[in-house]
Amino acid sequence: MLNIHHILQCPDCQNPIHTKANNYHCLACNREFDVEEGIPVLLPKNFSGEEAAEADFHSAIAASWEEENQMESEHVRSVHMRFLAHLFELKQDSLILEVGCGTGWDGIQLARRGMQVVETDISVGMLQVANMTATREGFHERVCHIGATADTLPFADESFDAVFCAAALHHFDDPACYLREMHRIIKVGGLVVIGAEPSGWFGVLLRRYLGLKKVLSSAQHAPGDESAHGFSPKKFRQLATSAGLDVVAIQADWYSIGFAHYAIGPISKLLRLKHRPPIPLGIERFLISFDKLIARIPLAQHVPWLCSLIAVRKH
Repeated sequence: MLNIHHILQCPDCQNPIHTKANNYHCLACNREFDVEEGIPVLLPKNFSGEEAAEADFHSAIAASWEEENQMESEHVRSVHMRFLAHLFELKQDSLILEVGCGTGWDGIQLARRGMQVVETDISVGMLQVANMTATREGFHERVCHIGATADTLPFADESFDAVFCAAALHHFDDPACYLREMHRIIKVGGLVVIGAEPSGWFGVLLRRYLGLKKVLSSAQHAPGDESAHGFSPKKFRQLATSAGLDVVAIQADWYSIGFAHYAIGPISKLLRLKHRPPIPLGIERFLISFDKLIARIPLAQHVPWLCSLIAVRKH
């Protein structure tokens, strides 16, 4: 396992956590932390009911999450590889933190390029899947997993070379707070990447869709999606500035392919299919190529389905 014991700190009192064997203990506030299947769970005492519901939901769907979200499809991989490309440029053995890692797909891509990755999530079920994947892929010495909340990250100041999260910031009730926490734990000059977040109009659409879905069916969805934020380029710049970050780039992704991606789920349920089918490869590749043409239109940058923020800590 990646040795990061020297940077761990208590999420409650911010004092160092002492580790011995499989024991995690804060001497300052005398708190013992649980370890579940080898994963230290460093959650704060005030871990809320809403956060706990979010964690339980994602633990329940962990085994099927990648299939449901089409993680192996070309159109999803291309979005992730595009924002990860900024992290690929870092030196080998750079220490990178992922917040809200889910099943750990992105961390594996970084480990393949020689990075050291600490993956955190509030869902122990997701972390267990991520941990099994890292072990199966032979990266258990480059990737480690810790239960943690995004607003009280259990790490000392300026511990990481970079931090990122993918499709997670819109679940957080105060995005500016979480960006400030990311600013705290990266080194000066460190990179912050917020990938694949819903755009402003898509955030509104998502909330309305889920509200209708709740009325018409008993289908489940993540509690955080009900209050999902959308992020326009202007909103991203405001959040980055308030957190003391300098914006490097804002990337727009998905136009026509977004409709196909989000239509597959309801259609498969309507047809009572047991599994969500992928978009047919020929149609998928055509829509990806078509989206590249749409992206050349200046106004299109304001109406994508997804946006990503790339920023740095300057001071």
